[in-house]
Amino acid sequence: MPINHRIRYWLSCVLVIGLAQTAWAQTCKTKNMLAMTPSDEFKSHQNGTVTHLKTGLMWQVCSVGQRWEKGSCQGKANALTWQQALQWPAQVNNTKGYGGYKDWRLPNRKELKSLVEFHCYDPAINLKVFPNTPSDYYWSATPDPESHYGSFGVGFGRGEFFSDYRDDVYQVRLVRTATAP
Repeated sequence: MPINHRIRYWLSCVLVIGLAQTAWAQTCKTKNMLAMTPSDEFKSHQNGTVTHLKTGLMWQVCSVGQRWEKGSCQGKANALTWQQALQWPAQVNNTKGYGGYKDWRLPNRKELKSLVEFHCYDPAINLKVFPNTPSDYYWSATPDPESHYGSFGVGFGRGEFFSDYRDDVYQVRLVRTATAP
């Protein structure tokens, strides 16, 4: 293959890869819209936790499986079944805890929904507060009363509730009650 064709080939590969990566980027529509979860409503404790001042809930900044490092969430989030998600806080609390606390739990669906940033999608969350959050579904502790096999969660692609079989695997973020709102 002549050099000019090789250069064009490699440049087009780089362009395609660059375009594909931008498709994964969060999109926010901020014109004439106020943020639902502005950064100033969260107090960072600089240890991988933040307190949502509006609700009084303290959240782990990173999804389960990621690690807090150098001011951001590193690594890949681990997907868990609903039963594993319910048991995960006990594993955290019965060892060394997290951020100096040993009372972490799986949030209910209303608590989890309080993190949704409706003017953004893919993911529908404030990435300044919760960096590197996957645009994925997250389990809540709330069972679906209409189904013996289902439980609720929140999809952070668009910020919607969902109910699915408990054997399916989704992301998890833990919470604790920090103060009364």
